[in-house]
Order: sequence, then structure tokens, then C-alpha cells
Amino acid sequence: MARTPPVPPEPDARLQRSWRRASIAYAVVLSTGTHWPNLRFGAEMPASDKTVHLLAFAGLTVLVARTGWVSSPWRAGLLVGLWSILDELTQGLPGLGRDVGLPDMAANVMGCLLAAAWLRAIGPAGGPPARWRHAMLRATLDRVLAAAWPWLLAVGLGGFSWAVYAAMRRFDPPLPVIAGLDRVRMERGLVLLAAVAAAHVGAVAVMRAWQRSVDRAHRRGICVACGSDLRAGDEPSALEPGTCPACGRTTWAGASLQSSPVRMAAMLRAVRRPAVVTAAAFGFAAAVVFTAPYAVRAAVGTPVEPAADLLRRGLMAVPATLETAIDLTLAGLLLAGATAWTRRRLAAAFDHPVACRGCGHDLRGTSAPGGVGRCTECGEVFVRMEASR
Repeated sequence: MARTPPVPPEPDARLQRSWRRASIAYAVVLSTGTHWPNLRFGAEMPASDKTVHLLAFAGLTVLVARTGWVSSPWRAGLLVGLWSILDELTQGLPGLGRDVGLPDMAANVMGCLLAAAWLRAIGPAGGPPARWRHAMLRATLDRVLAAAWPWLLAVGLGGFSWAVYAAMRRFDPPLPVIAGLDRVRMERGLVLLAAVAAAHVGAVAVMRAWQRSVDRAHRRGICVACGSDLRAGDEPSALEPGTCPACGRTTWAGASLQSSPVRMAAMLRAVRRPAVVTAAAFGFAAAVVFTAPYAVRAAVGTPVEPAADLLRRGLMAVPATLETAIDLTLAGLLLAGATAWTRRRLAAAFDHPVACRGCGHDLRGTSAPGGVGRCTECGEVFVRMEASR
């Protein structure tokens, strides 16, 4: 029996077709919106237009990265970032009545950078067993999204959110008077509530379908390349590499055997150090922001006054509408780094199962015939490749 599994194959066109269609449709809609003549957001919009720019191009980066047209999230972010700059420049064409500005370009690029960082953070990590598990989870999700209903649901829920926004602008609906809230803030709250509710409904529907797809993969096995069902069990030969009868790509049943979710105990063990470091970084950033005005004042009359004054002018030059986008980007990059660190620690539990992922029980004395074993305390399945013969 193989001592280590083979490298997981990349997804083929069967699982990437829906992502490609969605990315093209999204790019067309986004380009149409950015070039719509004289388009302006109303005061009831719950976010600034720079934040909308960031989120819009972050979404396009995610879609392009999943098409398979580019080899890495960073290249997808670079490609979409360059396209976003061109998209912004072409808004200055005569007759469109649109403004071209560096803040918009900056927000677009920050969205691409943030999306690429998160895609990398949640991408493959660890050794072959952990990477096979990641490929299995990706294939089960792609199998759900290969159907039309998730995309139609997304369009419908997005249309619902936009309809609420349009109603706020056009029909001027009567709203109850609440102390401390003016009409503009109440309209923003309604639009934001509609968007959050729509996103929640869509996420719950997809997550439930994804869980059913994972359960199906655990029972039958799955080809991570094309998403087809296999017939693999947990018998001693289950860890031998195989071949998918549908596409002929390499398969490995150990991926499906590790399909159970990571339990809270293992998650807390893995996230402990990243959480402490991230919290310290956020605390340091907050302290710098809070003490910066006092530090600039204290620099007056000292040799560092020119540098402090230059820093103050630079910060004051940042448009107020761009501040939220910058804050989201910096916080998002920090959290993406913490997520990547946590996932590498979790991957070790799949690559070298010393402690049970579920309860933390020491597995070094637990037998694993054929490389597959179960925790004697909680019954969690684990795969021990170094025990294979």
C-alpha cells in the first residue's frame, strides 16, 4: 500500500464551467454598471461608493480565480486589478457623465488584493492528506454550484436587495418615527437589513446543499477532478490510489474518509496562537490610531517635526469616503493571515494525527489497520499514512 497519497488533480471543465459562466455574466453586469451614464448613489445607500467598488471587484476576483483560467489567486487579483484600472479610465469617455478618480481605482485594487489574500488563506494547506481533504470539500461545493439554482437564487436575492434600494429612492415610503434616528439613517438601515437577510438566506441554502454533497461523498467517495461519485469504503484497500471511471483522473478514498467537520476542541487548539497574535496586532493598531494626534503635537519643535507634519498631511489627504475601504482592507488582510496560520495548524491534524481532531485523545497507541482508524473515545475517523504497508 502507498505510504503517501498522490498529488490531488486540478478540477476539470465539468466543475469550472459554472464559475466561468458566472464570471463572464458578472463582468458584463459590473462593466455595465460602472459605465451607466450619470449613475449616482442616493443618501440611503448603507455604504460609501468606495466600499461598493471594493466589494464589487473583490467578487469578480473570486469568480475569476475559480474559473481555472489563471493558476493562482494572486494572478487573478493582478488580472482583475489591471482590468479595474482600465474600467475606471474608460468611465471618462464623452457622454457618460461619469467621474474618473484615483480613490475609485484605489478601492478597486484593494478589493482585488483582499479577495486574493482570502482565497490564498482558504486554499490548500499542509501535506497530501490535508490537501486531498481540501480538494474533496472544494469538489463537493463545486458540484452544488454546477447546478443552476444557486446562481438563480443569488440573482433573485440580489434583485430583491436592489428593489428595496430602488423603492427607497423612488416611492418615498412612510416610515415610523423613532427617537434618535432621522429618515436617511432609517432608510440606510432598511437597505442594509434587506441585503443581510438576502445574503443569509442564500448562504444557508448553499451550505445545506453543500453538507448533503459532503455526506454523499463520505458514503460513495468523490472524484475531486470531475465531481463524479466513486464506490470507495473504509476497507483496508481504501487508501490505495485509484482512477475515476468518468474522467480517468487519479482518486484517493482517504479524502472522503476525512469528510467530518473539524470539531470545536480542535478548532480552539488550532486558533489559540493566531488569535492571540491577531488580537495583539489589532490592539497595537488601535493604540497607534488613538495616540497619533498626541504624537504629532508632541513632535512640534523637535527634530522629527517635518516627518510628523508630512505624515499628518498625507493622512489628511486621504478622502473620507476611502477611509472605510482602507480599514476593511487592512483588517481583512490581517484576518486572512490569521486564517492561513490557523488552517496550517489544522492541516497537521490530518497529515500527522497524533491527537484526535474531535476530543484531543492521544492516538499514538490506537491501531489503524490499512491506515484507517477510529478514536476510541469519540469515534472520529483518522487516516495514518505512515502506518500503511
